[in-house]
Amino acid sequence: MFYCTNCGETQDDGKTFCRFCGEKQPGLQLINRLRSEARRLQEGGEGDTSESSQIQSETMSTLARLEKLRKEADEAARRRSGR
Repeated sequence: MFYCTNCGETQDDGKTFCRFCGEKQPGLQLINRLRSEARRLQEGGEGDTSESSQIQSETMSTLARLEKLRKEADEAARRRSGR
């Protein structure tokens, strides 16, 4: 289970769109990567600074991809609605 990136409602894994607001959800690969990163952080994440820097860089890259997906979904919704 994860949460919608738009409305925050609980979602089932593998769903493409939120069942509450219809927002496109990130792919399963991205969700699994984020979960893996969260586990590393919860376990202490006490690696060397280069490892921490790499994790931070990956996190920023992931967030940028999520924002890009959201913008693409917003644009697709605007085209569908005819605005």
